[in-house]
Amino acid sequence: MEKKIKFFTISLFLILSSEFVLGLVNPFDIKCFYATDRLEQTDSKAKIKSIEQSKFYIFNSEINFNSLAERTKMTFNDTGLITVLERYGSADLLIYWDEYKYDNNGFLIKTFSYKNDSVLRDKKLNKYDKKGIITKQMIYDEKGQRIANSFYKTDEQGRVVEMEQFSAKGHNPLLYVTKKYDIDGNLVEMFQSIDKDGNGERYVYLYDSDNLNTGMDHFNEFGDLVESLRYKYTFDENGNWVQRTITNMNVLVF
Repeated sequence: MEKKIKFFTISLFLILSSEFVLGLVNPFDIKCFYATDRLEQTDSKAKIKSIEQSKFYIFNSEINFNSLAERTKMTFNDTGLITVLERYGSADLLIYWDEYKYDNNGFLIKTFSYKNDSVLRDKKLNKYDKKGIITKQMIYDEKGQRIANSFYKTDEQGRVVEMEQFSAKGHNPLLYVTKKYDIDGNLVEMFQSIDKDGNGERYVYLYDSDNLNTGMDHFNEFGDLVESLRYKYTFDENGNWVQRTITNMNVLVF
């Protein structure tokens, strides 16, 4: 069921480290897509109040902690659901922040996105069927005008396998996404294009035997490999992920 929030590696990486422009609505639709799709309740045994993640550049194979790339802070409620996500840029100044609203059953029903001065950027409302599976998302601009609608299809496990987004006026295609999962439920491939029959980009996700995301390959609309990311993790004594080193085409980058 697509109703809880869980920060697992793929969605977190897509939110934090790539500027996917997935349509004409706004460049951060991928974040909203994942917030309604695969961000579910955390697996932590402890109650987490907030998580902060900072990304630094690497120079001469060493992390430069004085060279911030970006920082993200997530705040959770007592039930483990994310309530606020703040994103900061390389100058450590707030770029935007999102607020998540839920119903009494824990369903994500509203997402508000604000500029750094807390002026509304857009609003997204989610609709679910009787089984608790997301079926539709309505997107509004800062003036409250509906600008787009997203429609979802799911598999037997309730996972989103297809999403189509259209403009509210004229029903023009803005974004088409398909997703594939492995037997463990991990997202292994995502395809995106403007419309259903168009050429698009493909993302392939890699995992180890513990279902830990170890990399992502990005192919353009011509089938060329344009990005090949690999991740190496460091964990603390309790098994918490505290650091990830990212290489692209075997070159250390973050």
